[in-house]
Amino acid sequence: MTRLPEEQKKKLTKTEKGALAFQKALAQFETAVRGRDYAAAGRPLHKLLEKLEGQTWTFGETFADPDARAERDATRLAAALTAMLVDPDHHIRRQLFFMLCRYKRTVVQIYEVSGYGGTEHLAQQFGEETDANMRGLKSHEPPKLLAGLSINAMTDELLAMMMKLDPSFSFALALGFLSEQMLFTPRAERIRSRLLSMSRHWRDLQANRYWLLTIGPAYMGCSYATAAHKHDIKQALNSVVRRWLMDKGVTDTPLPPVRKVRKTVKDRPTVLIVAELYNKTHAMHRCYGPSIRALKSRFHTVMMIEKAALSPEIEDMVHEVDTTDFSFDNVGAFFDAVKAHKPDILYMPSVGMRLKSIALSVMRLAPLQMLTFGHPATTQSPNMDYVIVEDGQIGSADTVTETLVLRTPAPLYSDRDDAKRLPPDIRLAPDTVRIAVPAWSRKLTPKFLSLCSEIRRRAARPVEFYFFPNAAGALHQAIQKRLVRVLDAVVYPRTDYNVYSERLNECDIFLSSFPFGATNSLVDASLLGLPIVNLWGPETHSANDGHLVSRLRQPKWLTARTEEDFIVAAVRLVDDHALRVQISRNILDGSPGKAFFADGDTSADEFADIVTALYRHHEYIQSSGRHVWRTQDLEYCQERPAHAY
Repeated sequence: MTRLPEEQKKKLTKTEKGALAFQKALAQFETAVRGRDYAAAGRPLHKLLEKLEGQTWTFGETFADPDARAERDATRLAAALTAMLVDPDHHIRRQLFFMLCRYKRTVVQIYEVSGYGGTEHLAQQFGEETDANMRGLKSHEPPKLLAGLSINAMTDELLAMMMKLDPSFSFALALGFLSEQMLFTPRAERIRSRLLSMSRHWRDLQANRYWLLTIGPAYMGCSYATAAHKHDIKQALNSVVRRWLMDKGVTDTPLPPVRKVRKTVKDRPTVLIVAELYNKTHAMHRCYGPSIRALKSRFHTVMMIEKAALSPEIEDMVHEVDTTDFSFDNVGAFFDAVKAHKPDILYMPSVGMRLKSIALSVMRLAPLQMLTFGHPATTQSPNMDYVIVEDGQIGSADTVTETLVLRTPAPLYSDRDDAKRLPPDIRLAPDTVRIAVPAWSRKLTPKFLSLCSEIRRRAARPVEFYFFPNAAGALHQAIQKRLVRVLDAVVYPRTDYNVYSERLNECDIFLSSFPFGATNSLVDASLLGLPIVNLWGPETHSANDGHLVSRLRQPKWLTARTEEDFIVAAVRLVDDHALRVQISRNILDGSPGKAFFADGDTSADEFADIVTALYRHHEYIQSSGRHVWRTQDLEYCQERPAHAY
C-alpha cells in the first residue's frame, strides 16, 4: 500500500482517510491469513467489521453506489475470510466465532458486495464428498461454516446441524441470522420462521457480551418476519437480558402489594420517559412529540435521552432531562438513575430498537409501565402493563401481551422543521410508470419482492421500481447490488430529508412493504399526492398503513386484504393513467397534512387523559382481566374516585 506524506494526509477528506485506514487493515488481515496466524487476523478483522457496520468505512471511494473498486475491495476481504474459514486445520477460537456471529450481517454484506455475490459457495468448500453426494464435516468445522453463512444460504439440513451444537453456539448463530438485514428467498424466510419458534432452547443461558450486542437487532428483526409466532423468540431474549441485569446487581424496584383499591393518588405523579432513539428530526419525535408534550400539563415529566440528541425543542417538552448514559460498563449506574427519579409511571415511546429499551422492559421499575408503538410490536414482557395505540391501528388484540388501550384516531404527528414542502409533480402519461418503495432493507421480504416482480409481469405498461432503503456504505452497496439483480431497480442511498422528498416526488405510485408497512414515508407520499397501495394484516405494523390511508381521499380497494388484491390494485394504477391521476388529485384536494399533523398540542390532549386514567385506576384495570380498553371505557373510570371500586 502506498504511503502518503504527512502534509498530503492532512488535506484528505474524512472519507479518503477512512479509505486509507480500510486498506491498511485489509492488508494486515490478508497477511495474517496467508501466514495462517488466525489469532493475529482477528484484530484487523474486528476493526474492519466494526467500521463497516458503523458506516465509518466503506468499500471503494463512495458511501453510495458500488463502483469497480468497491467490488474489488470486498472480494479481497471475502476471499481472505473464506480462506480463514475453510482451512481444514483451523480450529476456530470461541472469541473469533462469537465475533463473526456478532457481525454476521456485516459479514453477509461483504460477500454480497464482492464478486461472490453471496455466501452459497462456502458450503461446497467444507468437508469431503461422501457416497450419498453429501459433504462430511469434521467435528470442528460446523461452527466455522455456519459463522460464515448467510441465512439466505441456510437449508433445513444446516439448521439441524446448527441445533446439534452447544446451546451457547447455536444461540449466537441464531442471533446472527435474525439480525441479518436482507432476506431474498422463500427458503430463507422458512428458516427464519423455524428459528423464531426455538425460544425454549435458549431461555436458561447466561449472557455474554457478544450476545448482548446482537440481541437488539435480533429482537427488532423478528417483527419483519411473516410467521404468526414471530415474537415468541422474545421469551428467550427477555430471559437472557434479565439474567444479565440481575448478575450486574440490577433489581426490580420494591413495590407495595397490589390492591384493587389505591390508598393515595398524587396530584402530579412523575412520568419517566425513556427514549431509546430520539431527536427532533427522528420519526419518533414526529409520531410522539405532541403526546409527550401533552403530558407536561398533568404530570411531572422527566426524559432520559442521549446527550447528543438534546435540543431546545426537546428540553421544552418536559420538566427535566437526564442524560445518564446506558452502556455495558455503567448499566448499574443507569438503573440507579432511573430509580432515583422514583417514577410513578415508566413510559417508553418505543421498545426494541436498542438494548436499553429491552433491558428496561424486562424489569419492574415503576408501579405502571407502558409503551407506544414507535417500534410496533409486543414486548412479551410481563413487566409491561399497557400499550397505547389508535383505535383501528391494530388488526387483532391477540397479537400483543400488554393490556391494549385504544385512543381516538386523530392527527397526532408533528411536521419536520427542516422540511421544504414541494409542489406535487403528478405525471399525466409517462411512458414508464415509477413505483416508489421507501422501505428499510429489513422490510423487503422475499414475498414482497416476488409480488413486485409479478406486478411488473402483469402490467401492460413498463414499470420501474425506485427503492429508498435509507442505507449507506456497505449495507447500501449490498442492497443495491441485490435489488438490481432481482428487479433491475433504482436504489437510492441515504440522503437528507429534502433530497429524499425530491426523489419521491418524481414517482407515480407508492407501494407499502409488508408485513411491516411504511407509516412515516406514507405520510410523506400523501403530501405529494401519490396513491398508496398497501396490504392489511393483524399486527399494528401491518394494519397501520390501511388505518392511516383511510383518512385520505383514495379508494378503499388500494388497501388490499390478499396478496392477489395487492397485485391487482398496483397493476390497475399502472395501466390506467387517468385513474391514477384522478386519485392523486383527490388526495391533494383532501389536504392530507390536516389528516396527519397535530394542531398544536390539542390533538394530543387525549393521550394525557388516558395516562391520567391509567394512573388513577391501574389496580382496577389490571384486576379486571379485561384485555382491551377504549377511551370511553376509561372515561367511565374517570367519573369515579380512584378508591370507589
